[in-house]
Amino acid sequence: MITLWMLMSTVAVAVVSAGTVHPIDQTTSVGTAHTMHISGAVSAMTVDENATCAQCIRVLDVVQDCCENATSAARTIAALGKKCDSLFPKSPSSVALCDRLSNASVNLLKFLEKEADSLAWSSDALCAALGECTVGCCGDTVLPEQVHLSLTGTPSTMAVMWTTASAVPGVVTWGLAGSTLSSHAASTTDTYTDFGWRGYLHTATMINLTLGVAYEYKVGDGALAESAVFHFRTMAANVGTVDTPLRVASIADMGWGPASDDTIAQLTHLAVNGEIDLIIHNGDISYADGNMAGWDKFLRKIEAYATVVPVLVTPGNHEFWFNFTAYKKRFAMPSRDATQNMYYSLDVGTVRLVAMNTESELDIAAMSDWQVEFLKSVLAPPSTWTVAYGHRPFYCTNKGPGNVPKGEALLRKKAEAVLNDGGVQVVLSGHVHDYERSLPVRDGLPTAQDYLNISAPFYVVNGAAGNRESNDHPPGGASWSPPVDPTGATTSLSHAVSYGILTFAGPTLRYEQRFSTNGSVFDSFVVTC
Repeated sequence: MITLWMLMSTVAVAVVSAGTVHPIDQTTSVGTAHTMHISGAVSAMTVDENATCAQCIRVLDVVQDCCENATSAARTIAALGKKCDSLFPKSPSSVALCDRLSNASVNLLKFLEKEADSLAWSSDALCAALGECTVGCCGDTVLPEQVHLSLTGTPSTMAVMWTTASAVPGVVTWGLAGSTLSSHAASTTDTYTDFGWRGYLHTATMINLTLGVAYEYKVGDGALAESAVFHFRTMAANVGTVDTPLRVASIADMGWGPASDDTIAQLTHLAVNGEIDLIIHNGDISYADGNMAGWDKFLRKIEAYATVVPVLVTPGNHEFWFNFTAYKKRFAMPSRDATQNMYYSLDVGTVRLVAMNTESELDIAAMSDWQVEFLKSVLAPPSTWTVAYGHRPFYCTNKGPGNVPKGEALLRKKAEAVLNDGGVQVVLSGHVHDYERSLPVRDGLPTAQDYLNISAPFYVVNGAAGNRESNDHPPGGASWSPPVDPTGATTSLSHAVSYGILTFAGPTLRYEQRFSTNGSVFDSFVVTC
């Protein structure tokens, strides 16, 4: 990290020497300063220990100006070249090497600037990545924010998480809707400092809840610094039956930016009006890409629905930064202590939900032998319905970037037989930014041309909830692709920003894919088991 910072500082000084931008004012330092000497560099830069963040941002603004302007870049290379000549007046080979390194440093910074732009990193974000800036979590020093619910695997409990800027005590207080909030539980507190993030993560569990009942709750310090009062309803004892269907919203690849506004508005409407019971967010959760401010923005943005219905998550490739630390720390899934949220299983009424980790630290598909053994253990015996979900697809026809074809092959080799043998009927994924479903399929071949009394899983790719990378249209046409609806009333392929709704009612499952713009259904089919 420090080498990159020194390199950027050096090139920034060269930019100044070339006369392409106004020089950086270094006359305002007030603390203990240190000088970074770079062998063969144009100059040395004095950085104030108490003002390094502001200085870093200004340097990167200079570098960005250079990288975005071909003339500036050329002048910078020329300035560095003159310095090479002066450093090695009697060694042509050393001058040539110095020139190559100087040219490469500018091109490297142009590449890094382009990559940072693709990640939506600003100069302050880059400086946080370099360890020169900190990222505060919250708008207030003590008030809680980013509140969200999660199932624990025990129907009579509900987990809640929130974030504060300071290490204040945490407590959740709850009671039956319309009554006094008389029950309370203290939170555990955690934190991390990757990417310069500063904040405190609280987790508490509401216990001894009556099933099928509305509750109210609030979080905070139990005194003055408290949230608003939120509400939720526990699952009914017979949820998933014909009398009390289980309604699950399914999304993936939804970020903190404006592309997700419509989806979040639809999910909020459904949650507040009691039309869904839980949400599965199947990887690529915030598109923070290591920039922890993005996580804070996202969790504030979804608070309107995440405080009303529980949200279950799996890791995606955009969570892999810092070994998935933000993902591991910011959520409380079942078996959190054992698997760090990476994979888990729980029963919700008649439906068994099995979360898979399809990711690796190298941003390619992976699945450990340990996880395969875990899947074998939780997939027997099967419930009425068994849904497996993980970020990367097992089946899709959109073969764009993102390690998709190789990832498909790896996941099918590792786990498809386990899913088949374990009685899984539905496999949900994301990663590819579109919507596509398969027929029931086993080993690459369809087992039926409809979804009645299925004997193999069907697969849904649903990475279309809205992110800065936009969506792609899947081509379809695989042997396991559903036939085209001649009436045009439904389509199994779409690049529209959308979300799924799964309604489990006894032996019947209805799947709907809805436009996020207006909530209308563009694909719907019924599955029986």
